[in-house]
Parts: sequence; C-alpha cells; structure tokens
Amino acid sequence: RKKAFSTCSSHLMVLCTYYGILIFIYASPSTENSFTLKKVLSLLYTVLTPLINPFIYSLRNKDIKSPTLFLSFRDAMLVYGPRLGPVGKFVCRLGLWDMSGRYLFFSVLLLVFLVTLIGNLLIIIAVYFDALLHTPMYFFLSNFSFSEIVVTTNITPCMLHTILHGVVVMSVSGCITQYYIYWISTLAECLLLAVMSYDRYLAICNPLHYLSVMSHRLCLHLVVWCWLTGIILQIIEIVPLSKLSFCGPNIIDYFFCDLAPILQRSCSSTYFIEMADFILSFPFLVTPIIFIIVSYIKIISSILKIPSTIGRKKAFSTCSSHLMVVCTYYGTIIFIYTSPATEGAFTVKKVLSLLYTVLTPLFNPFIYSLRNRDISLSPLSPL
Repeated sequence: RKKAFSTCSSHLMVLCTYYGILIFIYASPSTENSFTLKKVLSLLYTVLTPLINPFIYSLRNKDIKSPTLFLSFRDAMLVYGPRLGPVGKFVCRLGLWDMSGRYLFFSVLLLVFLVTLIGNLLIIIAVYFDALLHTPMYFFLSNFSFSEIVVTTNITPCMLHTILHGVVVMSVSGCITQYYIYWISTLAECLLLAVMSYDRYLAICNPLHYLSVMSHRLCLHLVVWCWLTGIILQIIEIVPLSKLSFCGPNIIDYFFCDLAPILQRSCSSTYFIEMADFILSFPFLVTPIIFIIVSYIKIISSILKIPSTIGRKKAFSTCSSHLMVVCTYYGTIIFIYTSPATEGAFTVKKVLSLLYTVLTPLFNPFIYSLRNRDISLSPLSPL
C-alpha cells in the first residue's frame, strides 16, 4: 500500500496546493477584506506554487532523485570516479572549504544570481524602451549586459549544484559545451569593451562627428563582429578538443569546465590546442587591452584640455562607468590566466574565478546605474 501510494503522493500534493488556492481566489465571495487576502494568495499562487513544484517532486519521487542530479561527493566517487580508464563523465567539485556552511553560501550565491539576472535584464529593457537611451553607448551596454547574462546562466547554476551537493557530474560533451559558451561570451565581452572605449573616444575627442561616424548600421556591425569573432575562434579550439580522449582520474578540481582542467584529464596530445589557445589569445585578448589603454590616454588628454572644472567633470562622468568595468573585468582575468601555476596560486585562482564569474556580472548594472545619470533616471533602471 505504501509503495502504491508513493507513486501518486507527489501529484496529490501539487493538486491540493494548486486547486486549494485557485478555488479560494476565484470562488469565494468578493468582500473588501477578502480582496486583500486574495491579493496575498494570488501572490503565493503565481510565485510560490511554481517554486514548490520541483521540490515536491524531487523530495517525494525516487526516480527524480537520481544519482546524476542529486549526488553527494562520496556517492559520486563510488559511482563515477576516480577512474583510470576511459572517461565518459567529469566530476566537478569546488573544494575550497569545509562544506558545513554550504547552505548559507548557497543562499547568498542564489541571491547574487537572481540580482545579477534581474539587474542586467532591466538594463536591456531600459535601453530598449526608453527613447533617451537610444544611443550607441547604451546599445553596446545592452549587449554587454546580455553577454553577462549568458555567462551567469552558463556557470552559476552548475556552481550552485556543486555547493549544495559537493559535486556536479557532467558528460564530456556537456563539459566542453559549457566551456564553449563561456568563452564565446568572454571573448565577445572583451571586444565589446574595446568597442565601447572607441565609442567614448569619439564622443569626447571628436563630438561633432560622433553621430555621423557611430551610425546605427556601424553599431550593429560592430556588435555582430564581436559575437561572430567569439564563435569562430572557439570553433577552432572546440573541434580538436572534442576529438581528445580522456583518462582518469575524472575529477575536475574546479567549479566549471575551463580549458586547463579539461586538458589535464586528457590522455591524448594537447599541444595543438594549447598552441592555438596561446596564439589566438594574444590578438583577441591582449589587443583589446592595448586599444582600450590608447583610447583612454587620448580621452584623458582631451579632458585635461577642457578649461572649466565642470566641463572636465561632466566629460569624465560619461566614461567613468566604462573605466570601472574595464578595470574590474580585465584586472581579474589577467591575474587568473597569466599568473604562474603554483599550488597556492591555484586556490587563489579558484577564488578569483568565483568572483570573476559571479560578482563581475553583478557589478555591471550597479556601476552603470550609480555612475550614469541617464540610466539612473530611467524609470526601468535597476536602482
């Protein structure tokens, strides 16, 4: 009887929760007091009921609680690794601290994830609907926010699962796909930051020709070029990467699939991929930095030539938000990927990668909302 009832208990709980609130909202008499209560219940019905559904089915259903979805580190080691033969799945783990405080950290990270998504999405919506923000600078900013959303949704859910359950198990193809999406967005962001610095250079150093040069068509072409460059460059790496053979141990001591941890688990030659990564990283990661530095040298020299203090302050305020994002973004990424690989530095890199993939997308909407008058005054601003 117990076994038979367990097959339908989850459905019965969802049914009672769903119809109980629904019937009360739409079938009870309409009085002034009940209207307020109905508003509260409508809030619960439209927000909490969809949230409760996966938890009810996960906690009450044995089939849903499969090892591939809800797996402790100990169980993962028994089921998937460590293995010395051919590898079909990777076990990613965070391995930064004692997991006794994981629920607190999970809650904080989940809050950061939601705020990041909402903040960047509000910037995109504000730029789209507010006519005052229909300028090249905000067009590039909305695309930068979109790339931040892609990075966040690609990395953070996996990280949340790792924190809550100790590990996350991925197929080799899933791991490579995560790496592919992550670096497409990262390369697009690097190029977008360079394009945005060029936009600020024209606006401050050559304001009379700004709108004629930065036409809508050119802006669209520049954004498409940024994304296509990232896609094409990653295809050059992904094709040979997908042909590698992987041997155990299949544990990736990282919270997402980056190139270095993946290559460490390969039993094939990785020389071509490492060389391609090194050769391609220079023109498309280093060159944008040089371009940004040169642009800002010219911008600052032009600002210093403005006679009035108010004029200099106003000119600098138009590019201060972008400068803060550039420093935060490149400062972390340069340290992660250029510092020597020692055992102590590896732990620091993991922490910085955590900050880079989680906090940098969070800072973006706040920096632009706090430092930029047009965004902060928009009715759709994150603030």
